Amino acid sequence: MQKLKVGLIVDGLYVSKAVRDLIEWSKLSPDLEISHLIIQHVVKAKRSRITRLVDRLRRRGLGDVLGALVIELVTRVERRPLLLRKGANEYLKHHDISSTVDGSINVRPNISKSGLVFRYEKSDLDAICSESFDVLIRCGSGILRGPILEAARLGVISFHHGDNRVYRGGPAGFWEVLHRAEQTGFIIQKLTEDLDAGEVLLRGGFPTQHFFSLNQMFVIEQSSPYLYNLLTRMAKSGSLPAIQNTDARLGPIFKSPGLFDALWYVGKLIWLYLARIRRRILNLNPQWVVRVTSGSPLESSPVELSSLPVRPDRYLADPCLIERDGQTVCFVEEYLYATKRGRIVSYEIRGSTVGQRLVCLEEAFHLSFPYVFEYQGTLFMCPETIACKEIRLYRCDGFPGKWQYFATLMSEISAADTMIFEKNGLWWMMTNIDRSGMGDHSSELSIFFASSPTSTQWTPHAMNPVIIDSTCARNGGLILNQRGIYRAGQRQGFDAYGISVTLNEITVLSPDLYAEVPVRVIEPDHRQREIGSHHISATSEFWVRDALVMARTSRRGSRD
Repeated sequence: MQKLKVGLIVDGLYVSKAVRDLIEWSKLSPDLEISHLIIQHVVKAKRSRITRLVDRLRRRGLGDVLGALVIELVTRVERRPLLLRKGANEYLKHHDISSTVDGSINVRPNISKSGLVFRYEKSDLDAICSESFDVLIRCGSGILRGPILEAARLGVISFHHGDNRVYRGGPAGFWEVLHRAEQTGFIIQKLTEDLDAGEVLLRGGFPTQHFFSLNQMFVIEQSSPYLYNLLTRMAKSGSLPAIQNTDARLGPIFKSPGLFDALWYVGKLIWLYLARIRRRILNLNPQWVVRVTSGSPLESSPVELSSLPVRPDRYLADPCLIERDGQTVCFVEEYLYATKRGRIVSYEIRGSTVGQRLVCLEEAFHLSFPYVFEYQGTLFMCPETIACKEIRLYRCDGFPGKWQYFATLMSEISAADTMIFEKNGLWWMMTNIDRSGMGDHSSELSIFFASSPTSTQWTPHAMNPVIIDSTCARNGGLILNQRGIYRAGQRQGFDAYGISVTLNEITVLSPDLYAEVPVRVIEPDHRQREIGSHHISATSEFWVRDALVMARTSRRGSRD
């Protein structure tokens, strides 16, 4: 099969990390090649600094100019905490790609008076068309208009780092932080003549980070692997994927922040840090606890029976209920603040009373999310084992407290909150993968299937990732009963992990298709001063959920 031929539209030979990484990735791909750089040469008239300032004041006004200066100062201040993040140093650099791509085409676009719209000369278009590109990727500036949009067989595709149904314009990632949005979106679209109304090929969203520079880096770095996935699919199919436009709604266009916006942002950021300092002084920290409730989570008006006992030096989260040998047992992550590591413990549930705690599984690395299922009469546990970059199975050799390592289902993978179950003669694995290395396991849901849950050969679902949405992608438990299969999805908030849980009924599940519909949202109980919840589990008689509260915690304590 002939490789997909790709051209990159850039503004020069020094580019962002995202563009450099795209080129490096393409060299390893057997399905496509980036054969040419289309280098836009923009001729700017030489003007003095005073002339540029006067022109800027005339076009944008004093408020906008002062706002731009404040934002520039803020980003310089934010650079220091940003550099503490993994990969930030490379992200902030410009990278030389002069020797990375063999071919190049130099073009001089005609630029509109606004400086925004780029149109190409016929001679430049002829040079581009003569290369018979399959697709062009816009990695440079300018709103492209005219025949360039049809110069490649599949057109021109481009990122928009924002959900165009809510935020258009820029700067990317700023307005979501200012407005405390739960997530910051992105789209990959095929460009058309209509501004911001291209054919959306892929849409997704990530948790909004708490300051602008970090949020911008996060959405750019996080979204890049999805372009790789999209290009691979295009190479194998020879066509664009199905268009995802579901409606004609477009959000307002956001321009550069004015002075009021900039000061509002600074004030909110200061207030956020002051709140954190206050909590530290008062020793108030987030602590997860587990509530036991009668009935079914699919019904309203729950009757809470009890809570699992928890000490100030630890928290309990990710409960999983199992009925076995006449017992109802709740397996749960117990995280010790002193060691910064979780282990799996269990409690027997006896109506409104809770039995003694039993340590079931402990490793030299962090364990959480003790998902338990039965296969051929034997219980297996698939806990979260991100720390060793594996998806592991443990076998129960004595219920409930004796577990032994059984097998590694996948290795060299950063996957969280894995759930395994059987349907229609196949075993299905749902897991949350971090593709970018940014530490985000909350935005993507992927599915794999095999003939046995103990298999080490799992086939990826044709739609992977089936969900890219931080408000519902991360697994928060699974309920299987006679009514159906219900996946609990965590909802992430602004600067908040696990604010609620949505129960989604799985309506379509096959190797090629997946669909789910929300049936109920389980909110934290604010009467008990809960500020979040992110996991549930149920049997025929009881259900459990974890809840986030603010409490005075301790870093000291025994490991018993």
